[in-house]
Amino acid sequence: MATKIKFLFTRQGGLTLLCILCMLLFAVAGCKDDHEDNIRPGEELLEWIQANFEHSFTSVGETEVVDQYVFPIQPGTDEWYALEMKERVDASQVPEEVLAKISTAGLLETCLDMPFLIEITFGGVERMASSYNGIRELLNRPDLPGILIEKYLRFSVDVKNVYSLSLLDQGRLSFKTFVLEIIAAQDAVLDNLSSVEQEGTLFLLALEQNQILKNYSDIFGNQHSTTTALLVAKTIIRNNLADAKETEKLITFIQNPSAVEQNVIEEYLEKYFNLKYK
Repeated sequence: MATKIKFLFTRQGGLTLLCILCMLLFAVAGCKDDHEDNIRPGEELLEWIQANFEHSFTSVGETEVVDQYVFPIQPGTDEWYALEMKERVDASQVPEEVLAKISTAGLLETCLDMPFLIEITFGGVERMASSYNGIRELLNRPDLPGILIEKYLRFSVDVKNVYSLSLLDQGRLSFKTFVLEIIAAQDAVLDNLSSVEQEGTLFLLALEQNQILKNYSDIFGNQHSTTTALLVAKTIIRNNLADAKETEKLITFIQNPSAVEQNVIEEYLEKYFNLKYK
């Protein structure tokens, strides 16, 4: 299957209930060319992104999720409402014997369906990882970047069915997508990117998803711009694309992210990557 950095969606709208969660705090290498010893850090990535910005990306094959763990107690049930806070936290843990054998694709879907997901996200990713074994294990999986790329590759197709969902399921999808973006911007993921091509593909697919979500903002709201800006800022810093003064500003944003406008991303892309984002 293929997806394209062309941004052809046109639907606009407002904001769904769960999208108000955009104000939470996020917990917070250069590349060497074989043929040129004096290449600037990040130049390979910069050239790759510029060369592929409007090209198609084809998945090498989707990972079929066959081992997602289904939590026995689900939100909205009488059994769930009967639980105290600590009991809900405990009910959101993945059994250790499951963690030992579950695939990374299955674990990602499991974490996105965690019963206590909305409540725990307010604490940031670091708190999530320290309190919930599924998130902690997921961020330790070295193959997570590739799984995220496959997830992004499917997204432009999956989102076309969003209006056929109930309002409740639309809200759930909106928040799960937000959490997926937070995970993709974590250092634990970025540190495991295996190549310039993989880093660039994740970067461009995140931009594409951001545009798709913008055009379906009546479902997904505007919080996705902050998570995309976080990933863009980290890419700039990790590849030494900014001077010291600009880097300091970007680090300040990464440490204290808040809601940003779409034009912030556009400004970053034009200034540091020489890309026109439409």
